[in-house]
Amino acid sequence: MLQPHTPLAIGAAFVTDGGKLRARHLIHVPNTNKAGEQVQVEDIARATAAVIVTCELKGYNSVAVPLMGAFDTGIPAEEAARAIHSEFRSHRGERPIRVLFVARNSDEIDVFEMAIEGLS
Repeated sequence: MLQPHTPLAIGAAFVTDGGKLRARHLIHVPNTNKAGEQVQVEDIARATAAVIVTCELKGYNSVAVPLMGAFDTGIPAEEAARAIHSEFRSHRGERPIRVLFVARNSDEIDVFEMAIEGLS
């Protein structure tokens, strides 16, 4: 249960059971200090780095990452996707071996593809 462990600092992570999801575990990472705050690109990068460190420490070989921070109070989706992709691309550790970028719609697919191809 996550609630007793909140608030988490940006750059921290907390792992819970995946419940009814196909994932065995969920890695929770905040990208703002308080709900409703403006998300910054640096915060997305720190949250992504926390996911990577958690994968290394827990031995997770694969991870699925949604487009964090691109909401009403967020940053442009292109910037968020670029920050997320950049953190994984620069990581030199052994894990995760497989990274899946999760999109809710075709627009999010497009921004992740642009970030991967270096077009945004």
